[in-house]
Amino acid sequence: MLEAQTNINTGQPERARRVETPAARATDAASSHEAADEVTRSGRRRANQLIVAATVAMHPGCTSRELSQHCELDRWEIARRTSECETAGTVKRGALRHCDIGSRRALTWWPA
Repeated sequence: MLEAQTNINTGQPERARRVETPAARATDAASSHEAADEVTRSGRRRANQLIVAATVAMHPGCTSRELSQHCELDRWEIARRTSECETAGTVKRGALRHCDIGSRRALTWWPA
């Protein structure tokens, strides 16, 4: 399904694929599947995808932990949603580098 979005850099409408891949693994507990269904059904999942895509656009080249310093989402929610945004074509995976906040190398994220 396609959904219209506004490009944060140009202010012009653009089309991005709406992605709702499984949010819980087949081997996860039933409670994880219930939580995944709720976050999708409530719209929080999509809202958080939009927050992540916008944050990446404003702070390109950051790790998920660094991105968490620029929005209201925690590092783990950002890490979940960046892969969905990558599938939707709104962000792309960059190189590994030492995270300025964490003590290890981490993926960087860039606008697509």
